[in-house]
Amino acid sequence: NRGNCYFHGHIGGNSTMWQSVNMTSTINAVLIDNHTVYYNFSAWLGGWQGDRDSAQASLTFYNQTNQTMGSTVALGPVTHTDRADITSLLYREADGIVPVGW
Repeated sequence: NRGNCYFHGHIGGNSTMWQSVNMTSTINAVLIDNHTVYYNFSAWLGGWQGDRDSAQASLTFYNQTNQTMGSTVALGPVTHTDRADITSLLYREADGIVPVGW
């Protein structure tokens, strides 16, 4: 839902947010080890008018000892050029298999 969970940065710097989701109690590890658990990662990314800003989102899987599993999935960046200098949000998504080893 575009704008339902809205986050914006401030002028003159980098802004970040993060969310952690523990999957250990909801997904059977055997299913992950068998490469049968998929993810769909999506975001609406954008910016303000002709501001030379950019927006991106990334997804990283970690194991129970907080080690990175697989490669980080990146959406964007969406730049002012992508938006044609118009205030807007552009949809980006990536699909894949949850990496083995978490």
